[in-house]
Amino acid sequence: MLTLQVGQSKRILLGAIHLPSFNGITKEQLNAIKSEATKNAHIFEEGGFDGVFIQDQTEGPATFESVARLSSVTQSVQVSASGIALGSQMECDDGPAILSVAGAANCAFVRIKVYVGAMVKSSGIVNGSGQQSIRHKTTNLIDTLIFADIFDRCGTPLGDYSFHQAIKDAKNLGADAIVLTGNTLGDTISLLQQARKLSPDMPLICGGGITLGNVNEVMPYCEGLIVSSCLKDPDNPGFWSLEKIQAFVEKVRENQ
Repeated sequence: MLTLQVGQSKRILLGAIHLPSFNGITKEQLNAIKSEATKNAHIFEEGGFDGVFIQDQTEGPATFESVARLSSVTQSVQVSASGIALGSQMECDDGPAILSVAGAANCAFVRIKVYVGAMVKSSGIVNGSGQQSIRHKTTNLIDTLIFADIFDRCGTPLGDYSFHQAIKDAKNLGADAIVLTGNTLGDTISLLQQARKLSPDMPLICGGGITLGNVNEVMPYCEGLIVSSCLKDPDNPGFWSLEKIQAFVEKVRENQ
């Protein structure tokens, strides 16, 4: 397992490989998903990224089947792509389930989008799983970093729960880095600036909306970047572009 160090002089670059839903798939389809995910991980690895999330998009809550299948896919990628750190993320936003995948597949990091507080999303109310997550990680001796989103842009915070308190609670509940993403680039930069004032020693990761054209604007405010959709190959659906990834890495490294 390749590990990550967050908060060093070099910014970490993280990709995201989104898998299809696991509902109703056959064994042959699962094998095809493993093959495609492995090819994409190699593309990010060759392009110079530090890590990549493997994320399912299975509808509904986590199940034994979705955890097992994501663990199987991630472990398959882990065996082949040994030069890039792997992470786990699940559509269900279930921290203990995501950590279970990380433990089974030796992931270096996880992303948990609702870690503290509660969010209203299209699926309904999603409660923060920070307490259960850190307990699950500790009890099961799972050696992985936790990247915790605060006020994920895919939902609306519920109740009178301040940004300040959310940052403080996430830190107290063992988050290794805070992920922040606004609805616009300006919103994202504002969130990163606020978080830096509230917790100067906490590593910050920009969670989305980054392109080759705007990356220089956000780099001064964070220790890491999660980049995915802008790097996809328009001529090869389902795959990412090595040329786009290499160009992105070159721009970040020459300006950090």
